Amino acid sequence: GSYGSDADSPASNSRSGPPTPQKLVIDHNIHSTTDQGNGKRGGGGGGSRAATSMIFGMSKPLMGFGLLMLLGAGGAAAWGWLQIPGLENQVKALEEQVMRLNTEIDRLSGEVDRLEDENDRYQDLNDQLNATVVELEDIRDDLNETVIDLGGIASDLNETTQDLTNQVDELESQNERYAALNRELNNSVISLASEVDYFKEALMDLTLENSILSNMTSALGSLTEQLTNTSVSQNETLTALQDFLQDLMTQNDRLEQFNSDLVTLVSFLNSTSVGLGNSLEDITDFLSNQISVNQGLVLNSLENTYRQRVQNWDCDFRDVFREEVFGNDFSTPIDTQTQLPAVLDYVDQRVLSELCLDVNDFASFLNAANADGTITSFRLIRDVLVYTDRALDYYFPESSERGVPLEEWVDSSFSCEQLPAPFSWTQS
Repeated sequence: GSYGSDADSPASNSRSGPPTPQKLVIDHNIHSTTDQGNGKRGGGGGGSRAATSMIFGMSKPLMGFGLLMLLGAGGAAAWGWLQIPGLENQVKALEEQVMRLNTEIDRLSGEVDRLEDENDRYQDLNDQLNATVVELEDIRDDLNETVIDLGGIASDLNETTQDLTNQVDELESQNERYAALNRELNNSVISLASEVDYFKEALMDLTLENSILSNMTSALGSLTEQLTNTSVSQNETLTALQDFLQDLMTQNDRLEQFNSDLVTLVSFLNSTSVGLGNSLEDITDFLSNQISVNQGLVLNSLENTYRQRVQNWDCDFRDVFREEVFGNDFSTPIDTQTQLPAVLDYVDQRVLSELCLDVNDFASFLNAANADGTITSFRLIRDVLVYTDRALDYYFPESSERGVPLEEWVDSSFSCEQLPAPFSWTQS
């Protein structure tokens, strides 16, 4: 038998790295010879010896040699096995590698499962993202439509702004016309008042002249009786009569002048009035009605003037107090100690003094309306409007309201400063 290995030595394999697989080859050749006779067989004794001399067709010497060969081969094999001590270590190393490979396979299997879960999660996220993209596209379309709609609204607002601007210009022109009419009405009131005074004086003069004429008539009657009853005092009576006639002519000239003036006035009134009679009573009634109508117009004009001043009082409020926080942010409180006095002075100059309103009375109203002590620009503007609205209701009351009557306005020449009792919130 023979044995061989592909490696040089186990020791070298163990030092150089992982064990290298080794191959063991055992060749076992058995050669046997069979004695053959010459074809002759003996009798019974000869045949038994031949059978005992050969076992399995081999002679004893060959069998012995074969046994020796077998023993040698077995010893060589045992010796070769003993000569490969690293094979078991290699097997163990391989088993450890197999175990590590199995562990790595298990880990990779877990990683594969985790990656599959991650892949599913990313798939869900992708689906959600796709849905979100669709929703965002819808929102984008809605926003585009909204932008188009807002563009139309902006165009409409621009047109509305232009219309309002035109209306403001028209209202300003109307205000100017109304102001001119108010001035004309005021002039008419003044002129009519002077004319009424002139008529009163004329009536008093006519009444006096009428009394004088009555006295003269009585005197003439008495003189006539005296002239018919006596002739002694004719010269004296004639002289007296001449003097009286001279006075009568003088008075007559005065009456003619008054009559001429009265006819001139009546002609003027006839040219400016419709349906006015020629009698003095009709003239007086007409003038009284005209005066009442003009007084109502003057009062309405005064009310419109006051309301315009109230509506426009805060036009430059932001500009005046632009350096203050409350002048830019109307919700910021106004400091009552350092800032409110200047604000009240501004309100007084802009609106309160124009309406003969007391600033201290307004300050009391402002504190009562803001019991929490916080006064902002929004609250100030609101309270000014409420306070002045109450004042205007007092100055120009309705028929069922308490306030200043027309007679007091007339007596005060339509000046709130001359009213006996201007508006006061604390007394209202």
